[in-house]
Amino acid sequence: MPIPVVLCGRLEKVGSIVISELEPDYEVTYFVMSIEDGIRNLPLILSGSTPANDKSSLGSKNYSAPPKAVILGGGYDDEAVTQLREAVTSSPGTVKIPWLKADPEKTKAGPTPGSEEYCRAAASRMKYTLGSILARGDLESEDDETFYW
Repeated sequence: MPIPVVLCGRLEKVGSIVISELEPDYEVTYFVMSIEDGIRNLPLILSGSTPANDKSSLGSKNYSAPPKAVILGGGYDDEAVTQLREAVTSSPGTVKIPWLKADPEKTKAGPTPGSEEYCRAAASRMKYTLGSILARGDLESEDDETFYW
């Protein structure tokens, strides 16, 4: 069974490639396209509810199991991550799960953001980071630590 995750990105073109690279090990159930979308829908998803309104065609829309991680693309800076996390932590009943954030230094050193090469490299780093967290058992913990991919 693939592990359900939520992916936050800015462009469906990029998200589509990243999602296909994460499969079959990980199932992106929802694709967050903006800070506003995340503020509105991440608390719902992480409390076991269905998102209020889905602007993206990406993601399996399978909400039968809660996500095990939130993965943030390079388009989400520290301020955006803080806003998203505050929306989640201030909402009752949300589960604590790991958050994975793009490492800006690795992004600078890699392929041009938005390119197909970038998408594949980003997905590879995401999978590696998720695999490391899984190997330590942290995907099943009650922690909401931030990890950098």
